Amino acid sequence: MEFFKVNAEPGKWARRLLPLVLIVAVILLYSLVAYYRHYGVPDSISAMGRELVFSLEKFEESDLSEQKLFSFEMEAQNDLNEGTISEAFEDNSISLADDASISKETDTRWLITDVDKTYIVKKEEDKLDIYERLDVYKQLNRGTIPEKVRSGFADSGKSLAEGAVLSTRKKGIRWRIVDDAGRKTYTVARTDGKLNIYENHMPYSLTKRVGNPKDKLVPTLSEMGDGFKRYAFEKHRGDYRLWKDTLASTRRFLIGVAIVFLGVIVGLHMGTSPYVECMFYRFTLFFDKIPALALLPILIIIFGVGEVAKIALIAVGVMPTLILDTYLRAKAIPREQITKAMTLKADNFEIIYRIVLPQIFPKVLDTVRLNFKAVLLFLIAGEALASTEGLGYRIFLVRRYIAMDVIIPYVLWMSLLAFMADLIVRVYIKKRYPWLNK
Repeated sequence: MEFFKVNAEPGKWARRLLPLVLIVAVILLYSLVAYYRHYGVPDSISAMGRELVFSLEKFEESDLSEQKLFSFEMEAQNDLNEGTISEAFEDNSISLADDASISKETDTRWLITDVDKTYIVKKEEDKLDIYERLDVYKQLNRGTIPEKVRSGFADSGKSLAEGAVLSTRKKGIRWRIVDDAGRKTYTVARTDGKLNIYENHMPYSLTKRVGNPKDKLVPTLSEMGDGFKRYAFEKHRGDYRLWKDTLASTRRFLIGVAIVFLGVIVGLHMGTSPYVECMFYRFTLFFDKIPALALLPILIIIFGVGEVAKIALIAVGVMPTLILDTYLRAKAIPREQITKAMTLKADNFEIIYRIVLPQIFPKVLDTVRLNFKAVLLFLIAGEALASTEGLGYRIFLVRRYIAMDVIIPYVLWMSLLAFMADLIVRVYIKKRYPWLNK
């Protein structure tokens, strides 16, 4: 195949691989942004936008927190007084080391010291309650914001909502606090025996997903994949919605482009016949300046909400541009060629369709190709206002539910279809008119 020839002309490999490289780059960029929104921005990056809020150095006894684990009967009090570990710990799946010690602080309070944990047994009413004593760091590791930290925010003039979310970035060393529905994030870092709290000055868009995991505005790749799968491979009321919409939009697209091609004939005659030019040039030039979308209500009133109005919008929006482009290209044909054809007794039909048209047609095809985006724009506008099927109709339908996991795949699918149509035209021009641009 020519693609794999080693002696290919310079730049051919780059031109052919450029679309693939751009697609891969867009996918990687979106994946990176979606990852940051879902899991948070790495600390190595967010450190560039940090501001120290306050630091905590010394922690008092009052800073410790007690978390209730379970209760057991009063019969175990004698074991505690004798310094024996009650079987109630094992019954509640808490294993203590062999050298764990018990000390009686008061008649109603005992302290159990393990290797790295401390338990408090309190006598309350007719039962014994077991609490685990947690220092500030253990509270952070358990996902609880210590009162000492909350007090630090208040003392520094910062307000921390009760619903603020704490997540562990690196156990015992670094944590993240997400406040105000993800609009503010703080980093809690343990450094040189101190607890430093930083405010992260990061864009709202990169932290929004952390504060609200159910956020619909920026779906993950897996969510978009599920949305595409539902609409492409799962029936809804007997139809596969994606393929039904694609067929409807493709039919309108092709009919619209076919009608737009009639503008080539008009522009060709305008550029070769002074009489036709005098009749249509100024009108077409004026009509080309009218915004086609402003005519949509008029088209719906005249043609109704059926297919005719949507296709007419495409024709009205694109055809004047194609007529003027064809007209200018026909006028650019050297006059000597036409004079020479007349001396050879060529009639008007032969001059227009055998001399002028073959020279300008590949460039007119380029103009049609470059107007595919405008065709899609008018198609989406028509489907959005008056339709029951179509890619544009579906996008505007699901936007009511902020279904970005469906909208983004639909937009990518439409872009892919337009790119394939553009590619087909480019390949046809290259194969059919190899003399072009040489």
